[in-house]
Amino acid sequence: MSSPIKVFLVSQGANYEIEKEGGFIWAPQKAKNDKPPMFYWETLKQIDAGDILIHCLQGNVVAVSEAMAQITEDGWQGHSTAPMPENFTANRQEVDGWLVKCEYVELNAWLPLGVLRDTIVKYKRDKHSAFDKNGDLNAGYCYILENEIANSIIEEMFHQQPTLRQLDYLTSFLDS
Repeated sequence: MSSPIKVFLVSQGANYEIEKEGGFIWAPQKAKNDKPPMFYWETLKQIDAGDILIHCLQGNVVAVSEAMAQITEDGWQGHSTAPMPENFTANRQEVDGWLVKCEYVELNAWLPLGVLRDTIVKYKRDKHSAFDKNGDLNAGYCYILENEIANSIIEEMFHQQPTLRQLDYLTSFLDS
């Protein structure tokens, strides 16, 4: 029996184009001065092949992707260890990180998360949520989304861009 599909919100910034063109998301395994990683970086370790990634820029959904399978020394997983990609604008020393391969499908028009504020406020977790108490996006990189919020985002993406219904991984999630 396969595990249920999880949906992750990836809040990207200056490195979005690099990650999109490379077909991956990446987060460091250590913070500056060898401090432990932020929890929203470690979230990449929870991504399995087949999970859904919702890519955001400036509080807007801009793309969606499916995590791809990779063979690692620990077996079949959605993530692996990789050095910091070239051209990253990260303001940190070069460190190893977690990498998830994915194929981005960009939206025709950005979807502002604010249109789902009521749903977000109603269903968000109190701890480690992508959103604050007002439904605004928290600072951070990668978060597991609550199923109700993920459903609402995907439904709104379908409403805005019906051709996204052709992506089996999205329709399978809604049907589960």
